[in-house]
Amino acid sequence: MPLKPFRYHKALLNLNIRQTGWLAIVNFLVLLFSVPLQVFFAWEHRQAIGHSPSDFAHYHNLFSEYFDVQFVLMIGFPVLLSMVLFRYLHHRTACNFFHSLPIRRGTLYAHFTTIGVAYILLPLLLNGAILLLMRTALSEMNFFYRYKDVGYWVTVTGTFELLIFAAGVFVAFLSGMSSAQAVLTYILLLFPTGIMDLIFVNLRFFLFGLLPDYYNENTLMSLSPLTDAALNLAYDKNTLQWEKIIVYLAFVILFLSLSLWLYKKRPLEAVSQAIIFRQLRPIFKYGVTFCSMLLGGAYFGSVGNNLVWVFIGYLTGSLIGYFIAEMVLQKSWRVFTHIKGYLWFAAAATILILLAQADITGFQHRVPDLKDIKRVYFSSNSFAYLQKLKANAPFIADGPSQYAEPYLYESKNIETIRELHKEIIKNKSKLTNKDIYPETVFIAYELKNGHRVIREYHLPDGNPYAAYLRRIYNSKEYKESEFGVLNIRPEQVAEIKITPNDSDVKKGLITEADQIHDALEALKEDIMKVEVVPNTIYNSDAMITVQLKTGKNKQFDMPFNDNYSRFERVLQEYGLLDK
Repeated sequence: MPLKPFRYHKALLNLNIRQTGWLAIVNFLVLLFSVPLQVFFAWEHRQAIGHSPSDFAHYHNLFSEYFDVQFVLMIGFPVLLSMVLFRYLHHRTACNFFHSLPIRRGTLYAHFTTIGVAYILLPLLLNGAILLLMRTALSEMNFFYRYKDVGYWVTVTGTFELLIFAAGVFVAFLSGMSSAQAVLTYILLLFPTGIMDLIFVNLRFFLFGLLPDYYNENTLMSLSPLTDAALNLAYDKNTLQWEKIIVYLAFVILFLSLSLWLYKKRPLEAVSQAIIFRQLRPIFKYGVTFCSMLLGGAYFGSVGNNLVWVFIGYLTGSLIGYFIAEMVLQKSWRVFTHIKGYLWFAAAATILILLAQADITGFQHRVPDLKDIKRVYFSSNSFAYLQKLKANAPFIADGPSQYAEPYLYESKNIETIRELHKEIIKNKSKLTNKDIYPETVFIAYELKNGHRVIREYHLPDGNPYAAYLRRIYNSKEYKESEFGVLNIRPEQVAEIKITPNDSDVKKGLITEADQIHDALEALKEDIMKVEVVPNTIYNSDAMITVQLKTGKNKQFDMPFNDNYSRFERVLQEYGLLDK
């Protein structure tokens, strides 16, 4: 008798290998062709044509090879695997068959989960072994990757695939349909980032000055393992931290533990239902309704650009989401009489909207005190600042000299920015439609306590803002931070090029040392003398490009202002300007 359960286990294992073993083979082959073979072909090609060490710089991260294929495999294979292995839960005949065997649910669960983990890890470890063998056996393979890169690649890929597989298994026990399992798995994995992104996008309609991109770039995108992998793995400088890997592995254990608990609670007869447990159906229904409401508000608000369209979007999106969720749960389109639940949702949503409009935190009126401010980033564009925060690096990483960063430190300039900020807040009721306003103001206060106050506004031309902007733009400190050419020496420059935005305007090229010296000094003088007019700082028919000889930051681009008379005169004297 003790041998009888063992025979069932062995037969079940053989059945699973015959039916699902092809998944492990496909996983192995895709990994083999996307990483080891690609590196080998690149190595063979370089051996044939010759090389220099710099040719291999981009190979020091194994994720950089065919990352698109690796990413699709990383997020697609575990979900497909969880669907195939636990498909028996979603079909009545298969469900009855497996649960009629003299095997406990916990044992069945351990069996199928172990097979899934093996299908993920074994192909990955085999490809890792191939990479280690190549690194040892082939000369100069060290230019492509290091031994520790193989360990990192195996660990990170395995962690992400195990996490996504565990999430898929968890959802398999919540749902009674394989198609719903796939959709709900990706929703679960994307939910933290997606819901917070939608919330911040909608808050900008109620909180004057809010910049959703600040939160998206620095916090929200790392909340989902899918977006985290997409943003971080392909770049050597953005390697995933080991602390986060440990957190992801903890979630693997959590999902698998919850899955076993759900399996023991799951009613076997509840197949072909989108959500198995009745207690979770209201969460699904109102969650879909809330997300659809936010999506509708974000779309209509961005198109219509006023609160009326935002509210129309909320109404439209919430109704569509509510009835779609009802159709999924009821498996019928005859749900339009089930309106009572929507009315309760509408009442709760109204309260949330009123709280957002009330600005109970004082966000819209917050201007830091001068004594608390360490420095201020002031610009017409937030992109460079957000990229800096995302990379966690200074603006100028390297170069022949220490160039100025685009920050303002002087109390006089910071106070002018504060005055402008207060004036904008005072007139916020007049600044409702950003699309008709040409001037964008981005302010980032960095405080002495390490906190930041980030705001972005869209302003019309003229008073009462132009006077503040002129004082800021024409200060010596701002110009030195905005125009990098003010901080370089003539001997550092390889060439100065004038490139027209239109073929009929001026163009030229300066390469001689003495001409570069005279042109650069004239350009510096013009920059400091010519007044910068708000909303025209980047308007020009041509661009000036200053190319440096060395350093990572080898190029400075700036508009060719029509009032740069001395610079233009120097070019004409040397016959270097074509018109």
